[in-house]
Amino acid sequence: MSKLKDFLSENKNRVIMLAAILVTIVIIFVLVAVLSGKNNMIKDGIKNFVKNTEKSQEEESDIDATEEITTLADEETIAMEDATADQEVGGIDDNVAENEVQKADEFPYLIKVNRVQNCITVYKKDKDGEYTVPYRAIICSTGKYVGDTPLGEFTTLRSYEWLLMVDGSYGQFAYRYYGSILFHSVPYFSKNKGDLEYKQFNKLGEAASLGCVRVCVRDAIWLIENCPVGTQVVVYDDETSPGPLGKPEMIKIPEDSPNRGWDPTDPDPENPWNSCKPEITVDSTVSIAVNKYSMDTIVERLGATATDTCGNDVTDRIKAGGSVNFNKLGKNTLVLTVKDAIGKTDTKIITVVVENTEVTTAKPTTTKKPIQPSTVEDTTLPEEMTTLPEEETTSQEQSSTEQSTTQAQPTQAQPTQAQPTQVQPTQVQPTQAPTTRRTVTLKMGSSIRVAAGKYSTAKEIAKAVGCSAVYSDGTTISDASEYVAVSSGSYNLNKEGQYTITYRYTDGSGITSQDVSVSVQVYVNPVSLTAVKSSIEVTAGEYQKVTDIFSKMGLAAVDSRGKSMSNAASQVSYSQPVDINTPGTYSLTLTLTDSYGVSSNELKVSIIVKADSNQP
Repeated sequence: MSKLKDFLSENKNRVIMLAAILVTIVIIFVLVAVLSGKNNMIKDGIKNFVKNTEKSQEEESDIDATEEITTLADEETIAMEDATADQEVGGIDDNVAENEVQKADEFPYLIKVNRVQNCITVYKKDKDGEYTVPYRAIICSTGKYVGDTPLGEFTTLRSYEWLLMVDGSYGQFAYRYYGSILFHSVPYFSKNKGDLEYKQFNKLGEAASLGCVRVCVRDAIWLIENCPVGTQVVVYDDETSPGPLGKPEMIKIPEDSPNRGWDPTDPDPENPWNSCKPEITVDSTVSIAVNKYSMDTIVERLGATATDTCGNDVTDRIKAGGSVNFNKLGKNTLVLTVKDAIGKTDTKIITVVVENTEVTTAKPTTTKKPIQPSTVEDTTLPEEMTTLPEEETTSQEQSSTEQSTTQAQPTQAQPTQAQPTQVQPTQVQPTQAPTTRRTVTLKMGSSIRVAAGKYSTAKEIAKAVGCSAVYSDGTTISDASEYVAVSSGSYNLNKEGQYTITYRYTDGSGITSQDVSVSVQVYVNPVSLTAVKSSIEVTAGEYQKVTDIFSKMGLAAVDSRGKSMSNAASQVSYSQPVDINTPGTYSLTLTLTDSYGVSSNELKVSIIVKADSNQP
């Protein structure tokens, strides 16, 4: 032990130096390890900074675009067909979370809506990453009036399975892309897939909505499933062309069909249209003359007919194919196919026998009776009356025939008389058709729920509930709203309340219907207040007014009448003062009241004011 002490005493400086070297080596190793980990963190931080910077730039670009759109909307007036009641969807929130928005390279499609042509074209990317390849065409219905559907560039925000509309109807598979404007199905009278507004469905392809873009259920589902939140939407006008893929057709729902309450494209297993399909009607075997027909003329020769899924005549869609030699005797196989507007098909295999001569069998035809002029006194009917009654009358020709037959019948003369007995012919009097008094029945829906200000006259209400007149002779006026008058009841279609309006129909000849009452519930829709961004960071002193910050957040509002409110940012009320020159976080509740005195929903936003790093 003493030797160790002596050694350390003699080599004290060397020992200290050695220990210092060892400690330095350990410190270096620790520093290398730490710096290596920090280096990765720094790299990740740089990546995140770049990503956030790019995202911030994109958001600023979106907000700038929104401000431009707001200006456009002020001029064109956006309608709020699809503002919803919060209780139906658990609250409206247009502020999309970051994890719901996909990266720019994850958006496979661009949606372009040709407003004037009521046609959507979906584009996918080319090899350079640009949306130039047309992929899918969709028939749609945009706003009924110019300006209802705003022009501009937007992005998809949020989707809903069911959405309550401002007029009390419902939309299925709605996809919001700007304020109260959405893609959605044709509306339903109630939250029931079997309660479709079938007359509105038959308007797909023409302007019919209050501002939203209506599509069939199949296409509404496709948009939601294939175009993620953040997908770009461009609404434009081009009267010269619907788009590079053309404008698709849409099947029509017969108004007398028991399935009319269902969208034929709805994939729901309960959809009764699922059991229906197109059908070709044609003989299985036919003989034709050699060198007489071709693929272009054989369908007409066969007398083939076809109906689509909904029972409409689609004979002109039948296509002929197969292996048929029209110039050689023998048996051939002909294939007939038909495809309807929703993509369903039918196929029939026909045996075609080519012979020297052709024996044709007349096809049974359905011959309608000629329309007989009415024997009722001259009546002035509305223009919509296109079907006149068929009356069973004894024609003059028939009476004359019966009379001549009776006259021609010989009588047997008595043999004992020299002179034949002259037989007087029996005079047949034509049967006089009894005359009956012509009556009319007014048929209307019993109730309707409408937004205040949507309709201005009682006749518009009559048209909305469905108003028809049916005469005792079978004549029907499908839209009799122009010929009804209010017989009793007081109402105010601009004020919330429950009203009863009683109607009576009278035609030009004075024929009058019974009275029919309609219950009208007028409701006031809350003002819709939304923001593109629910939170924003600003620098102290960067803005002069807090309302400027609200504008930067993309604040927008639609009033209780469905009109876009200009300068919503300057009209909004907020829950507490904001010192835009003092750093801090301000959590605010925003509200707004429109010119009709109706208040908006409460909108929660945050403003984070940071210190100016350039200030000492």
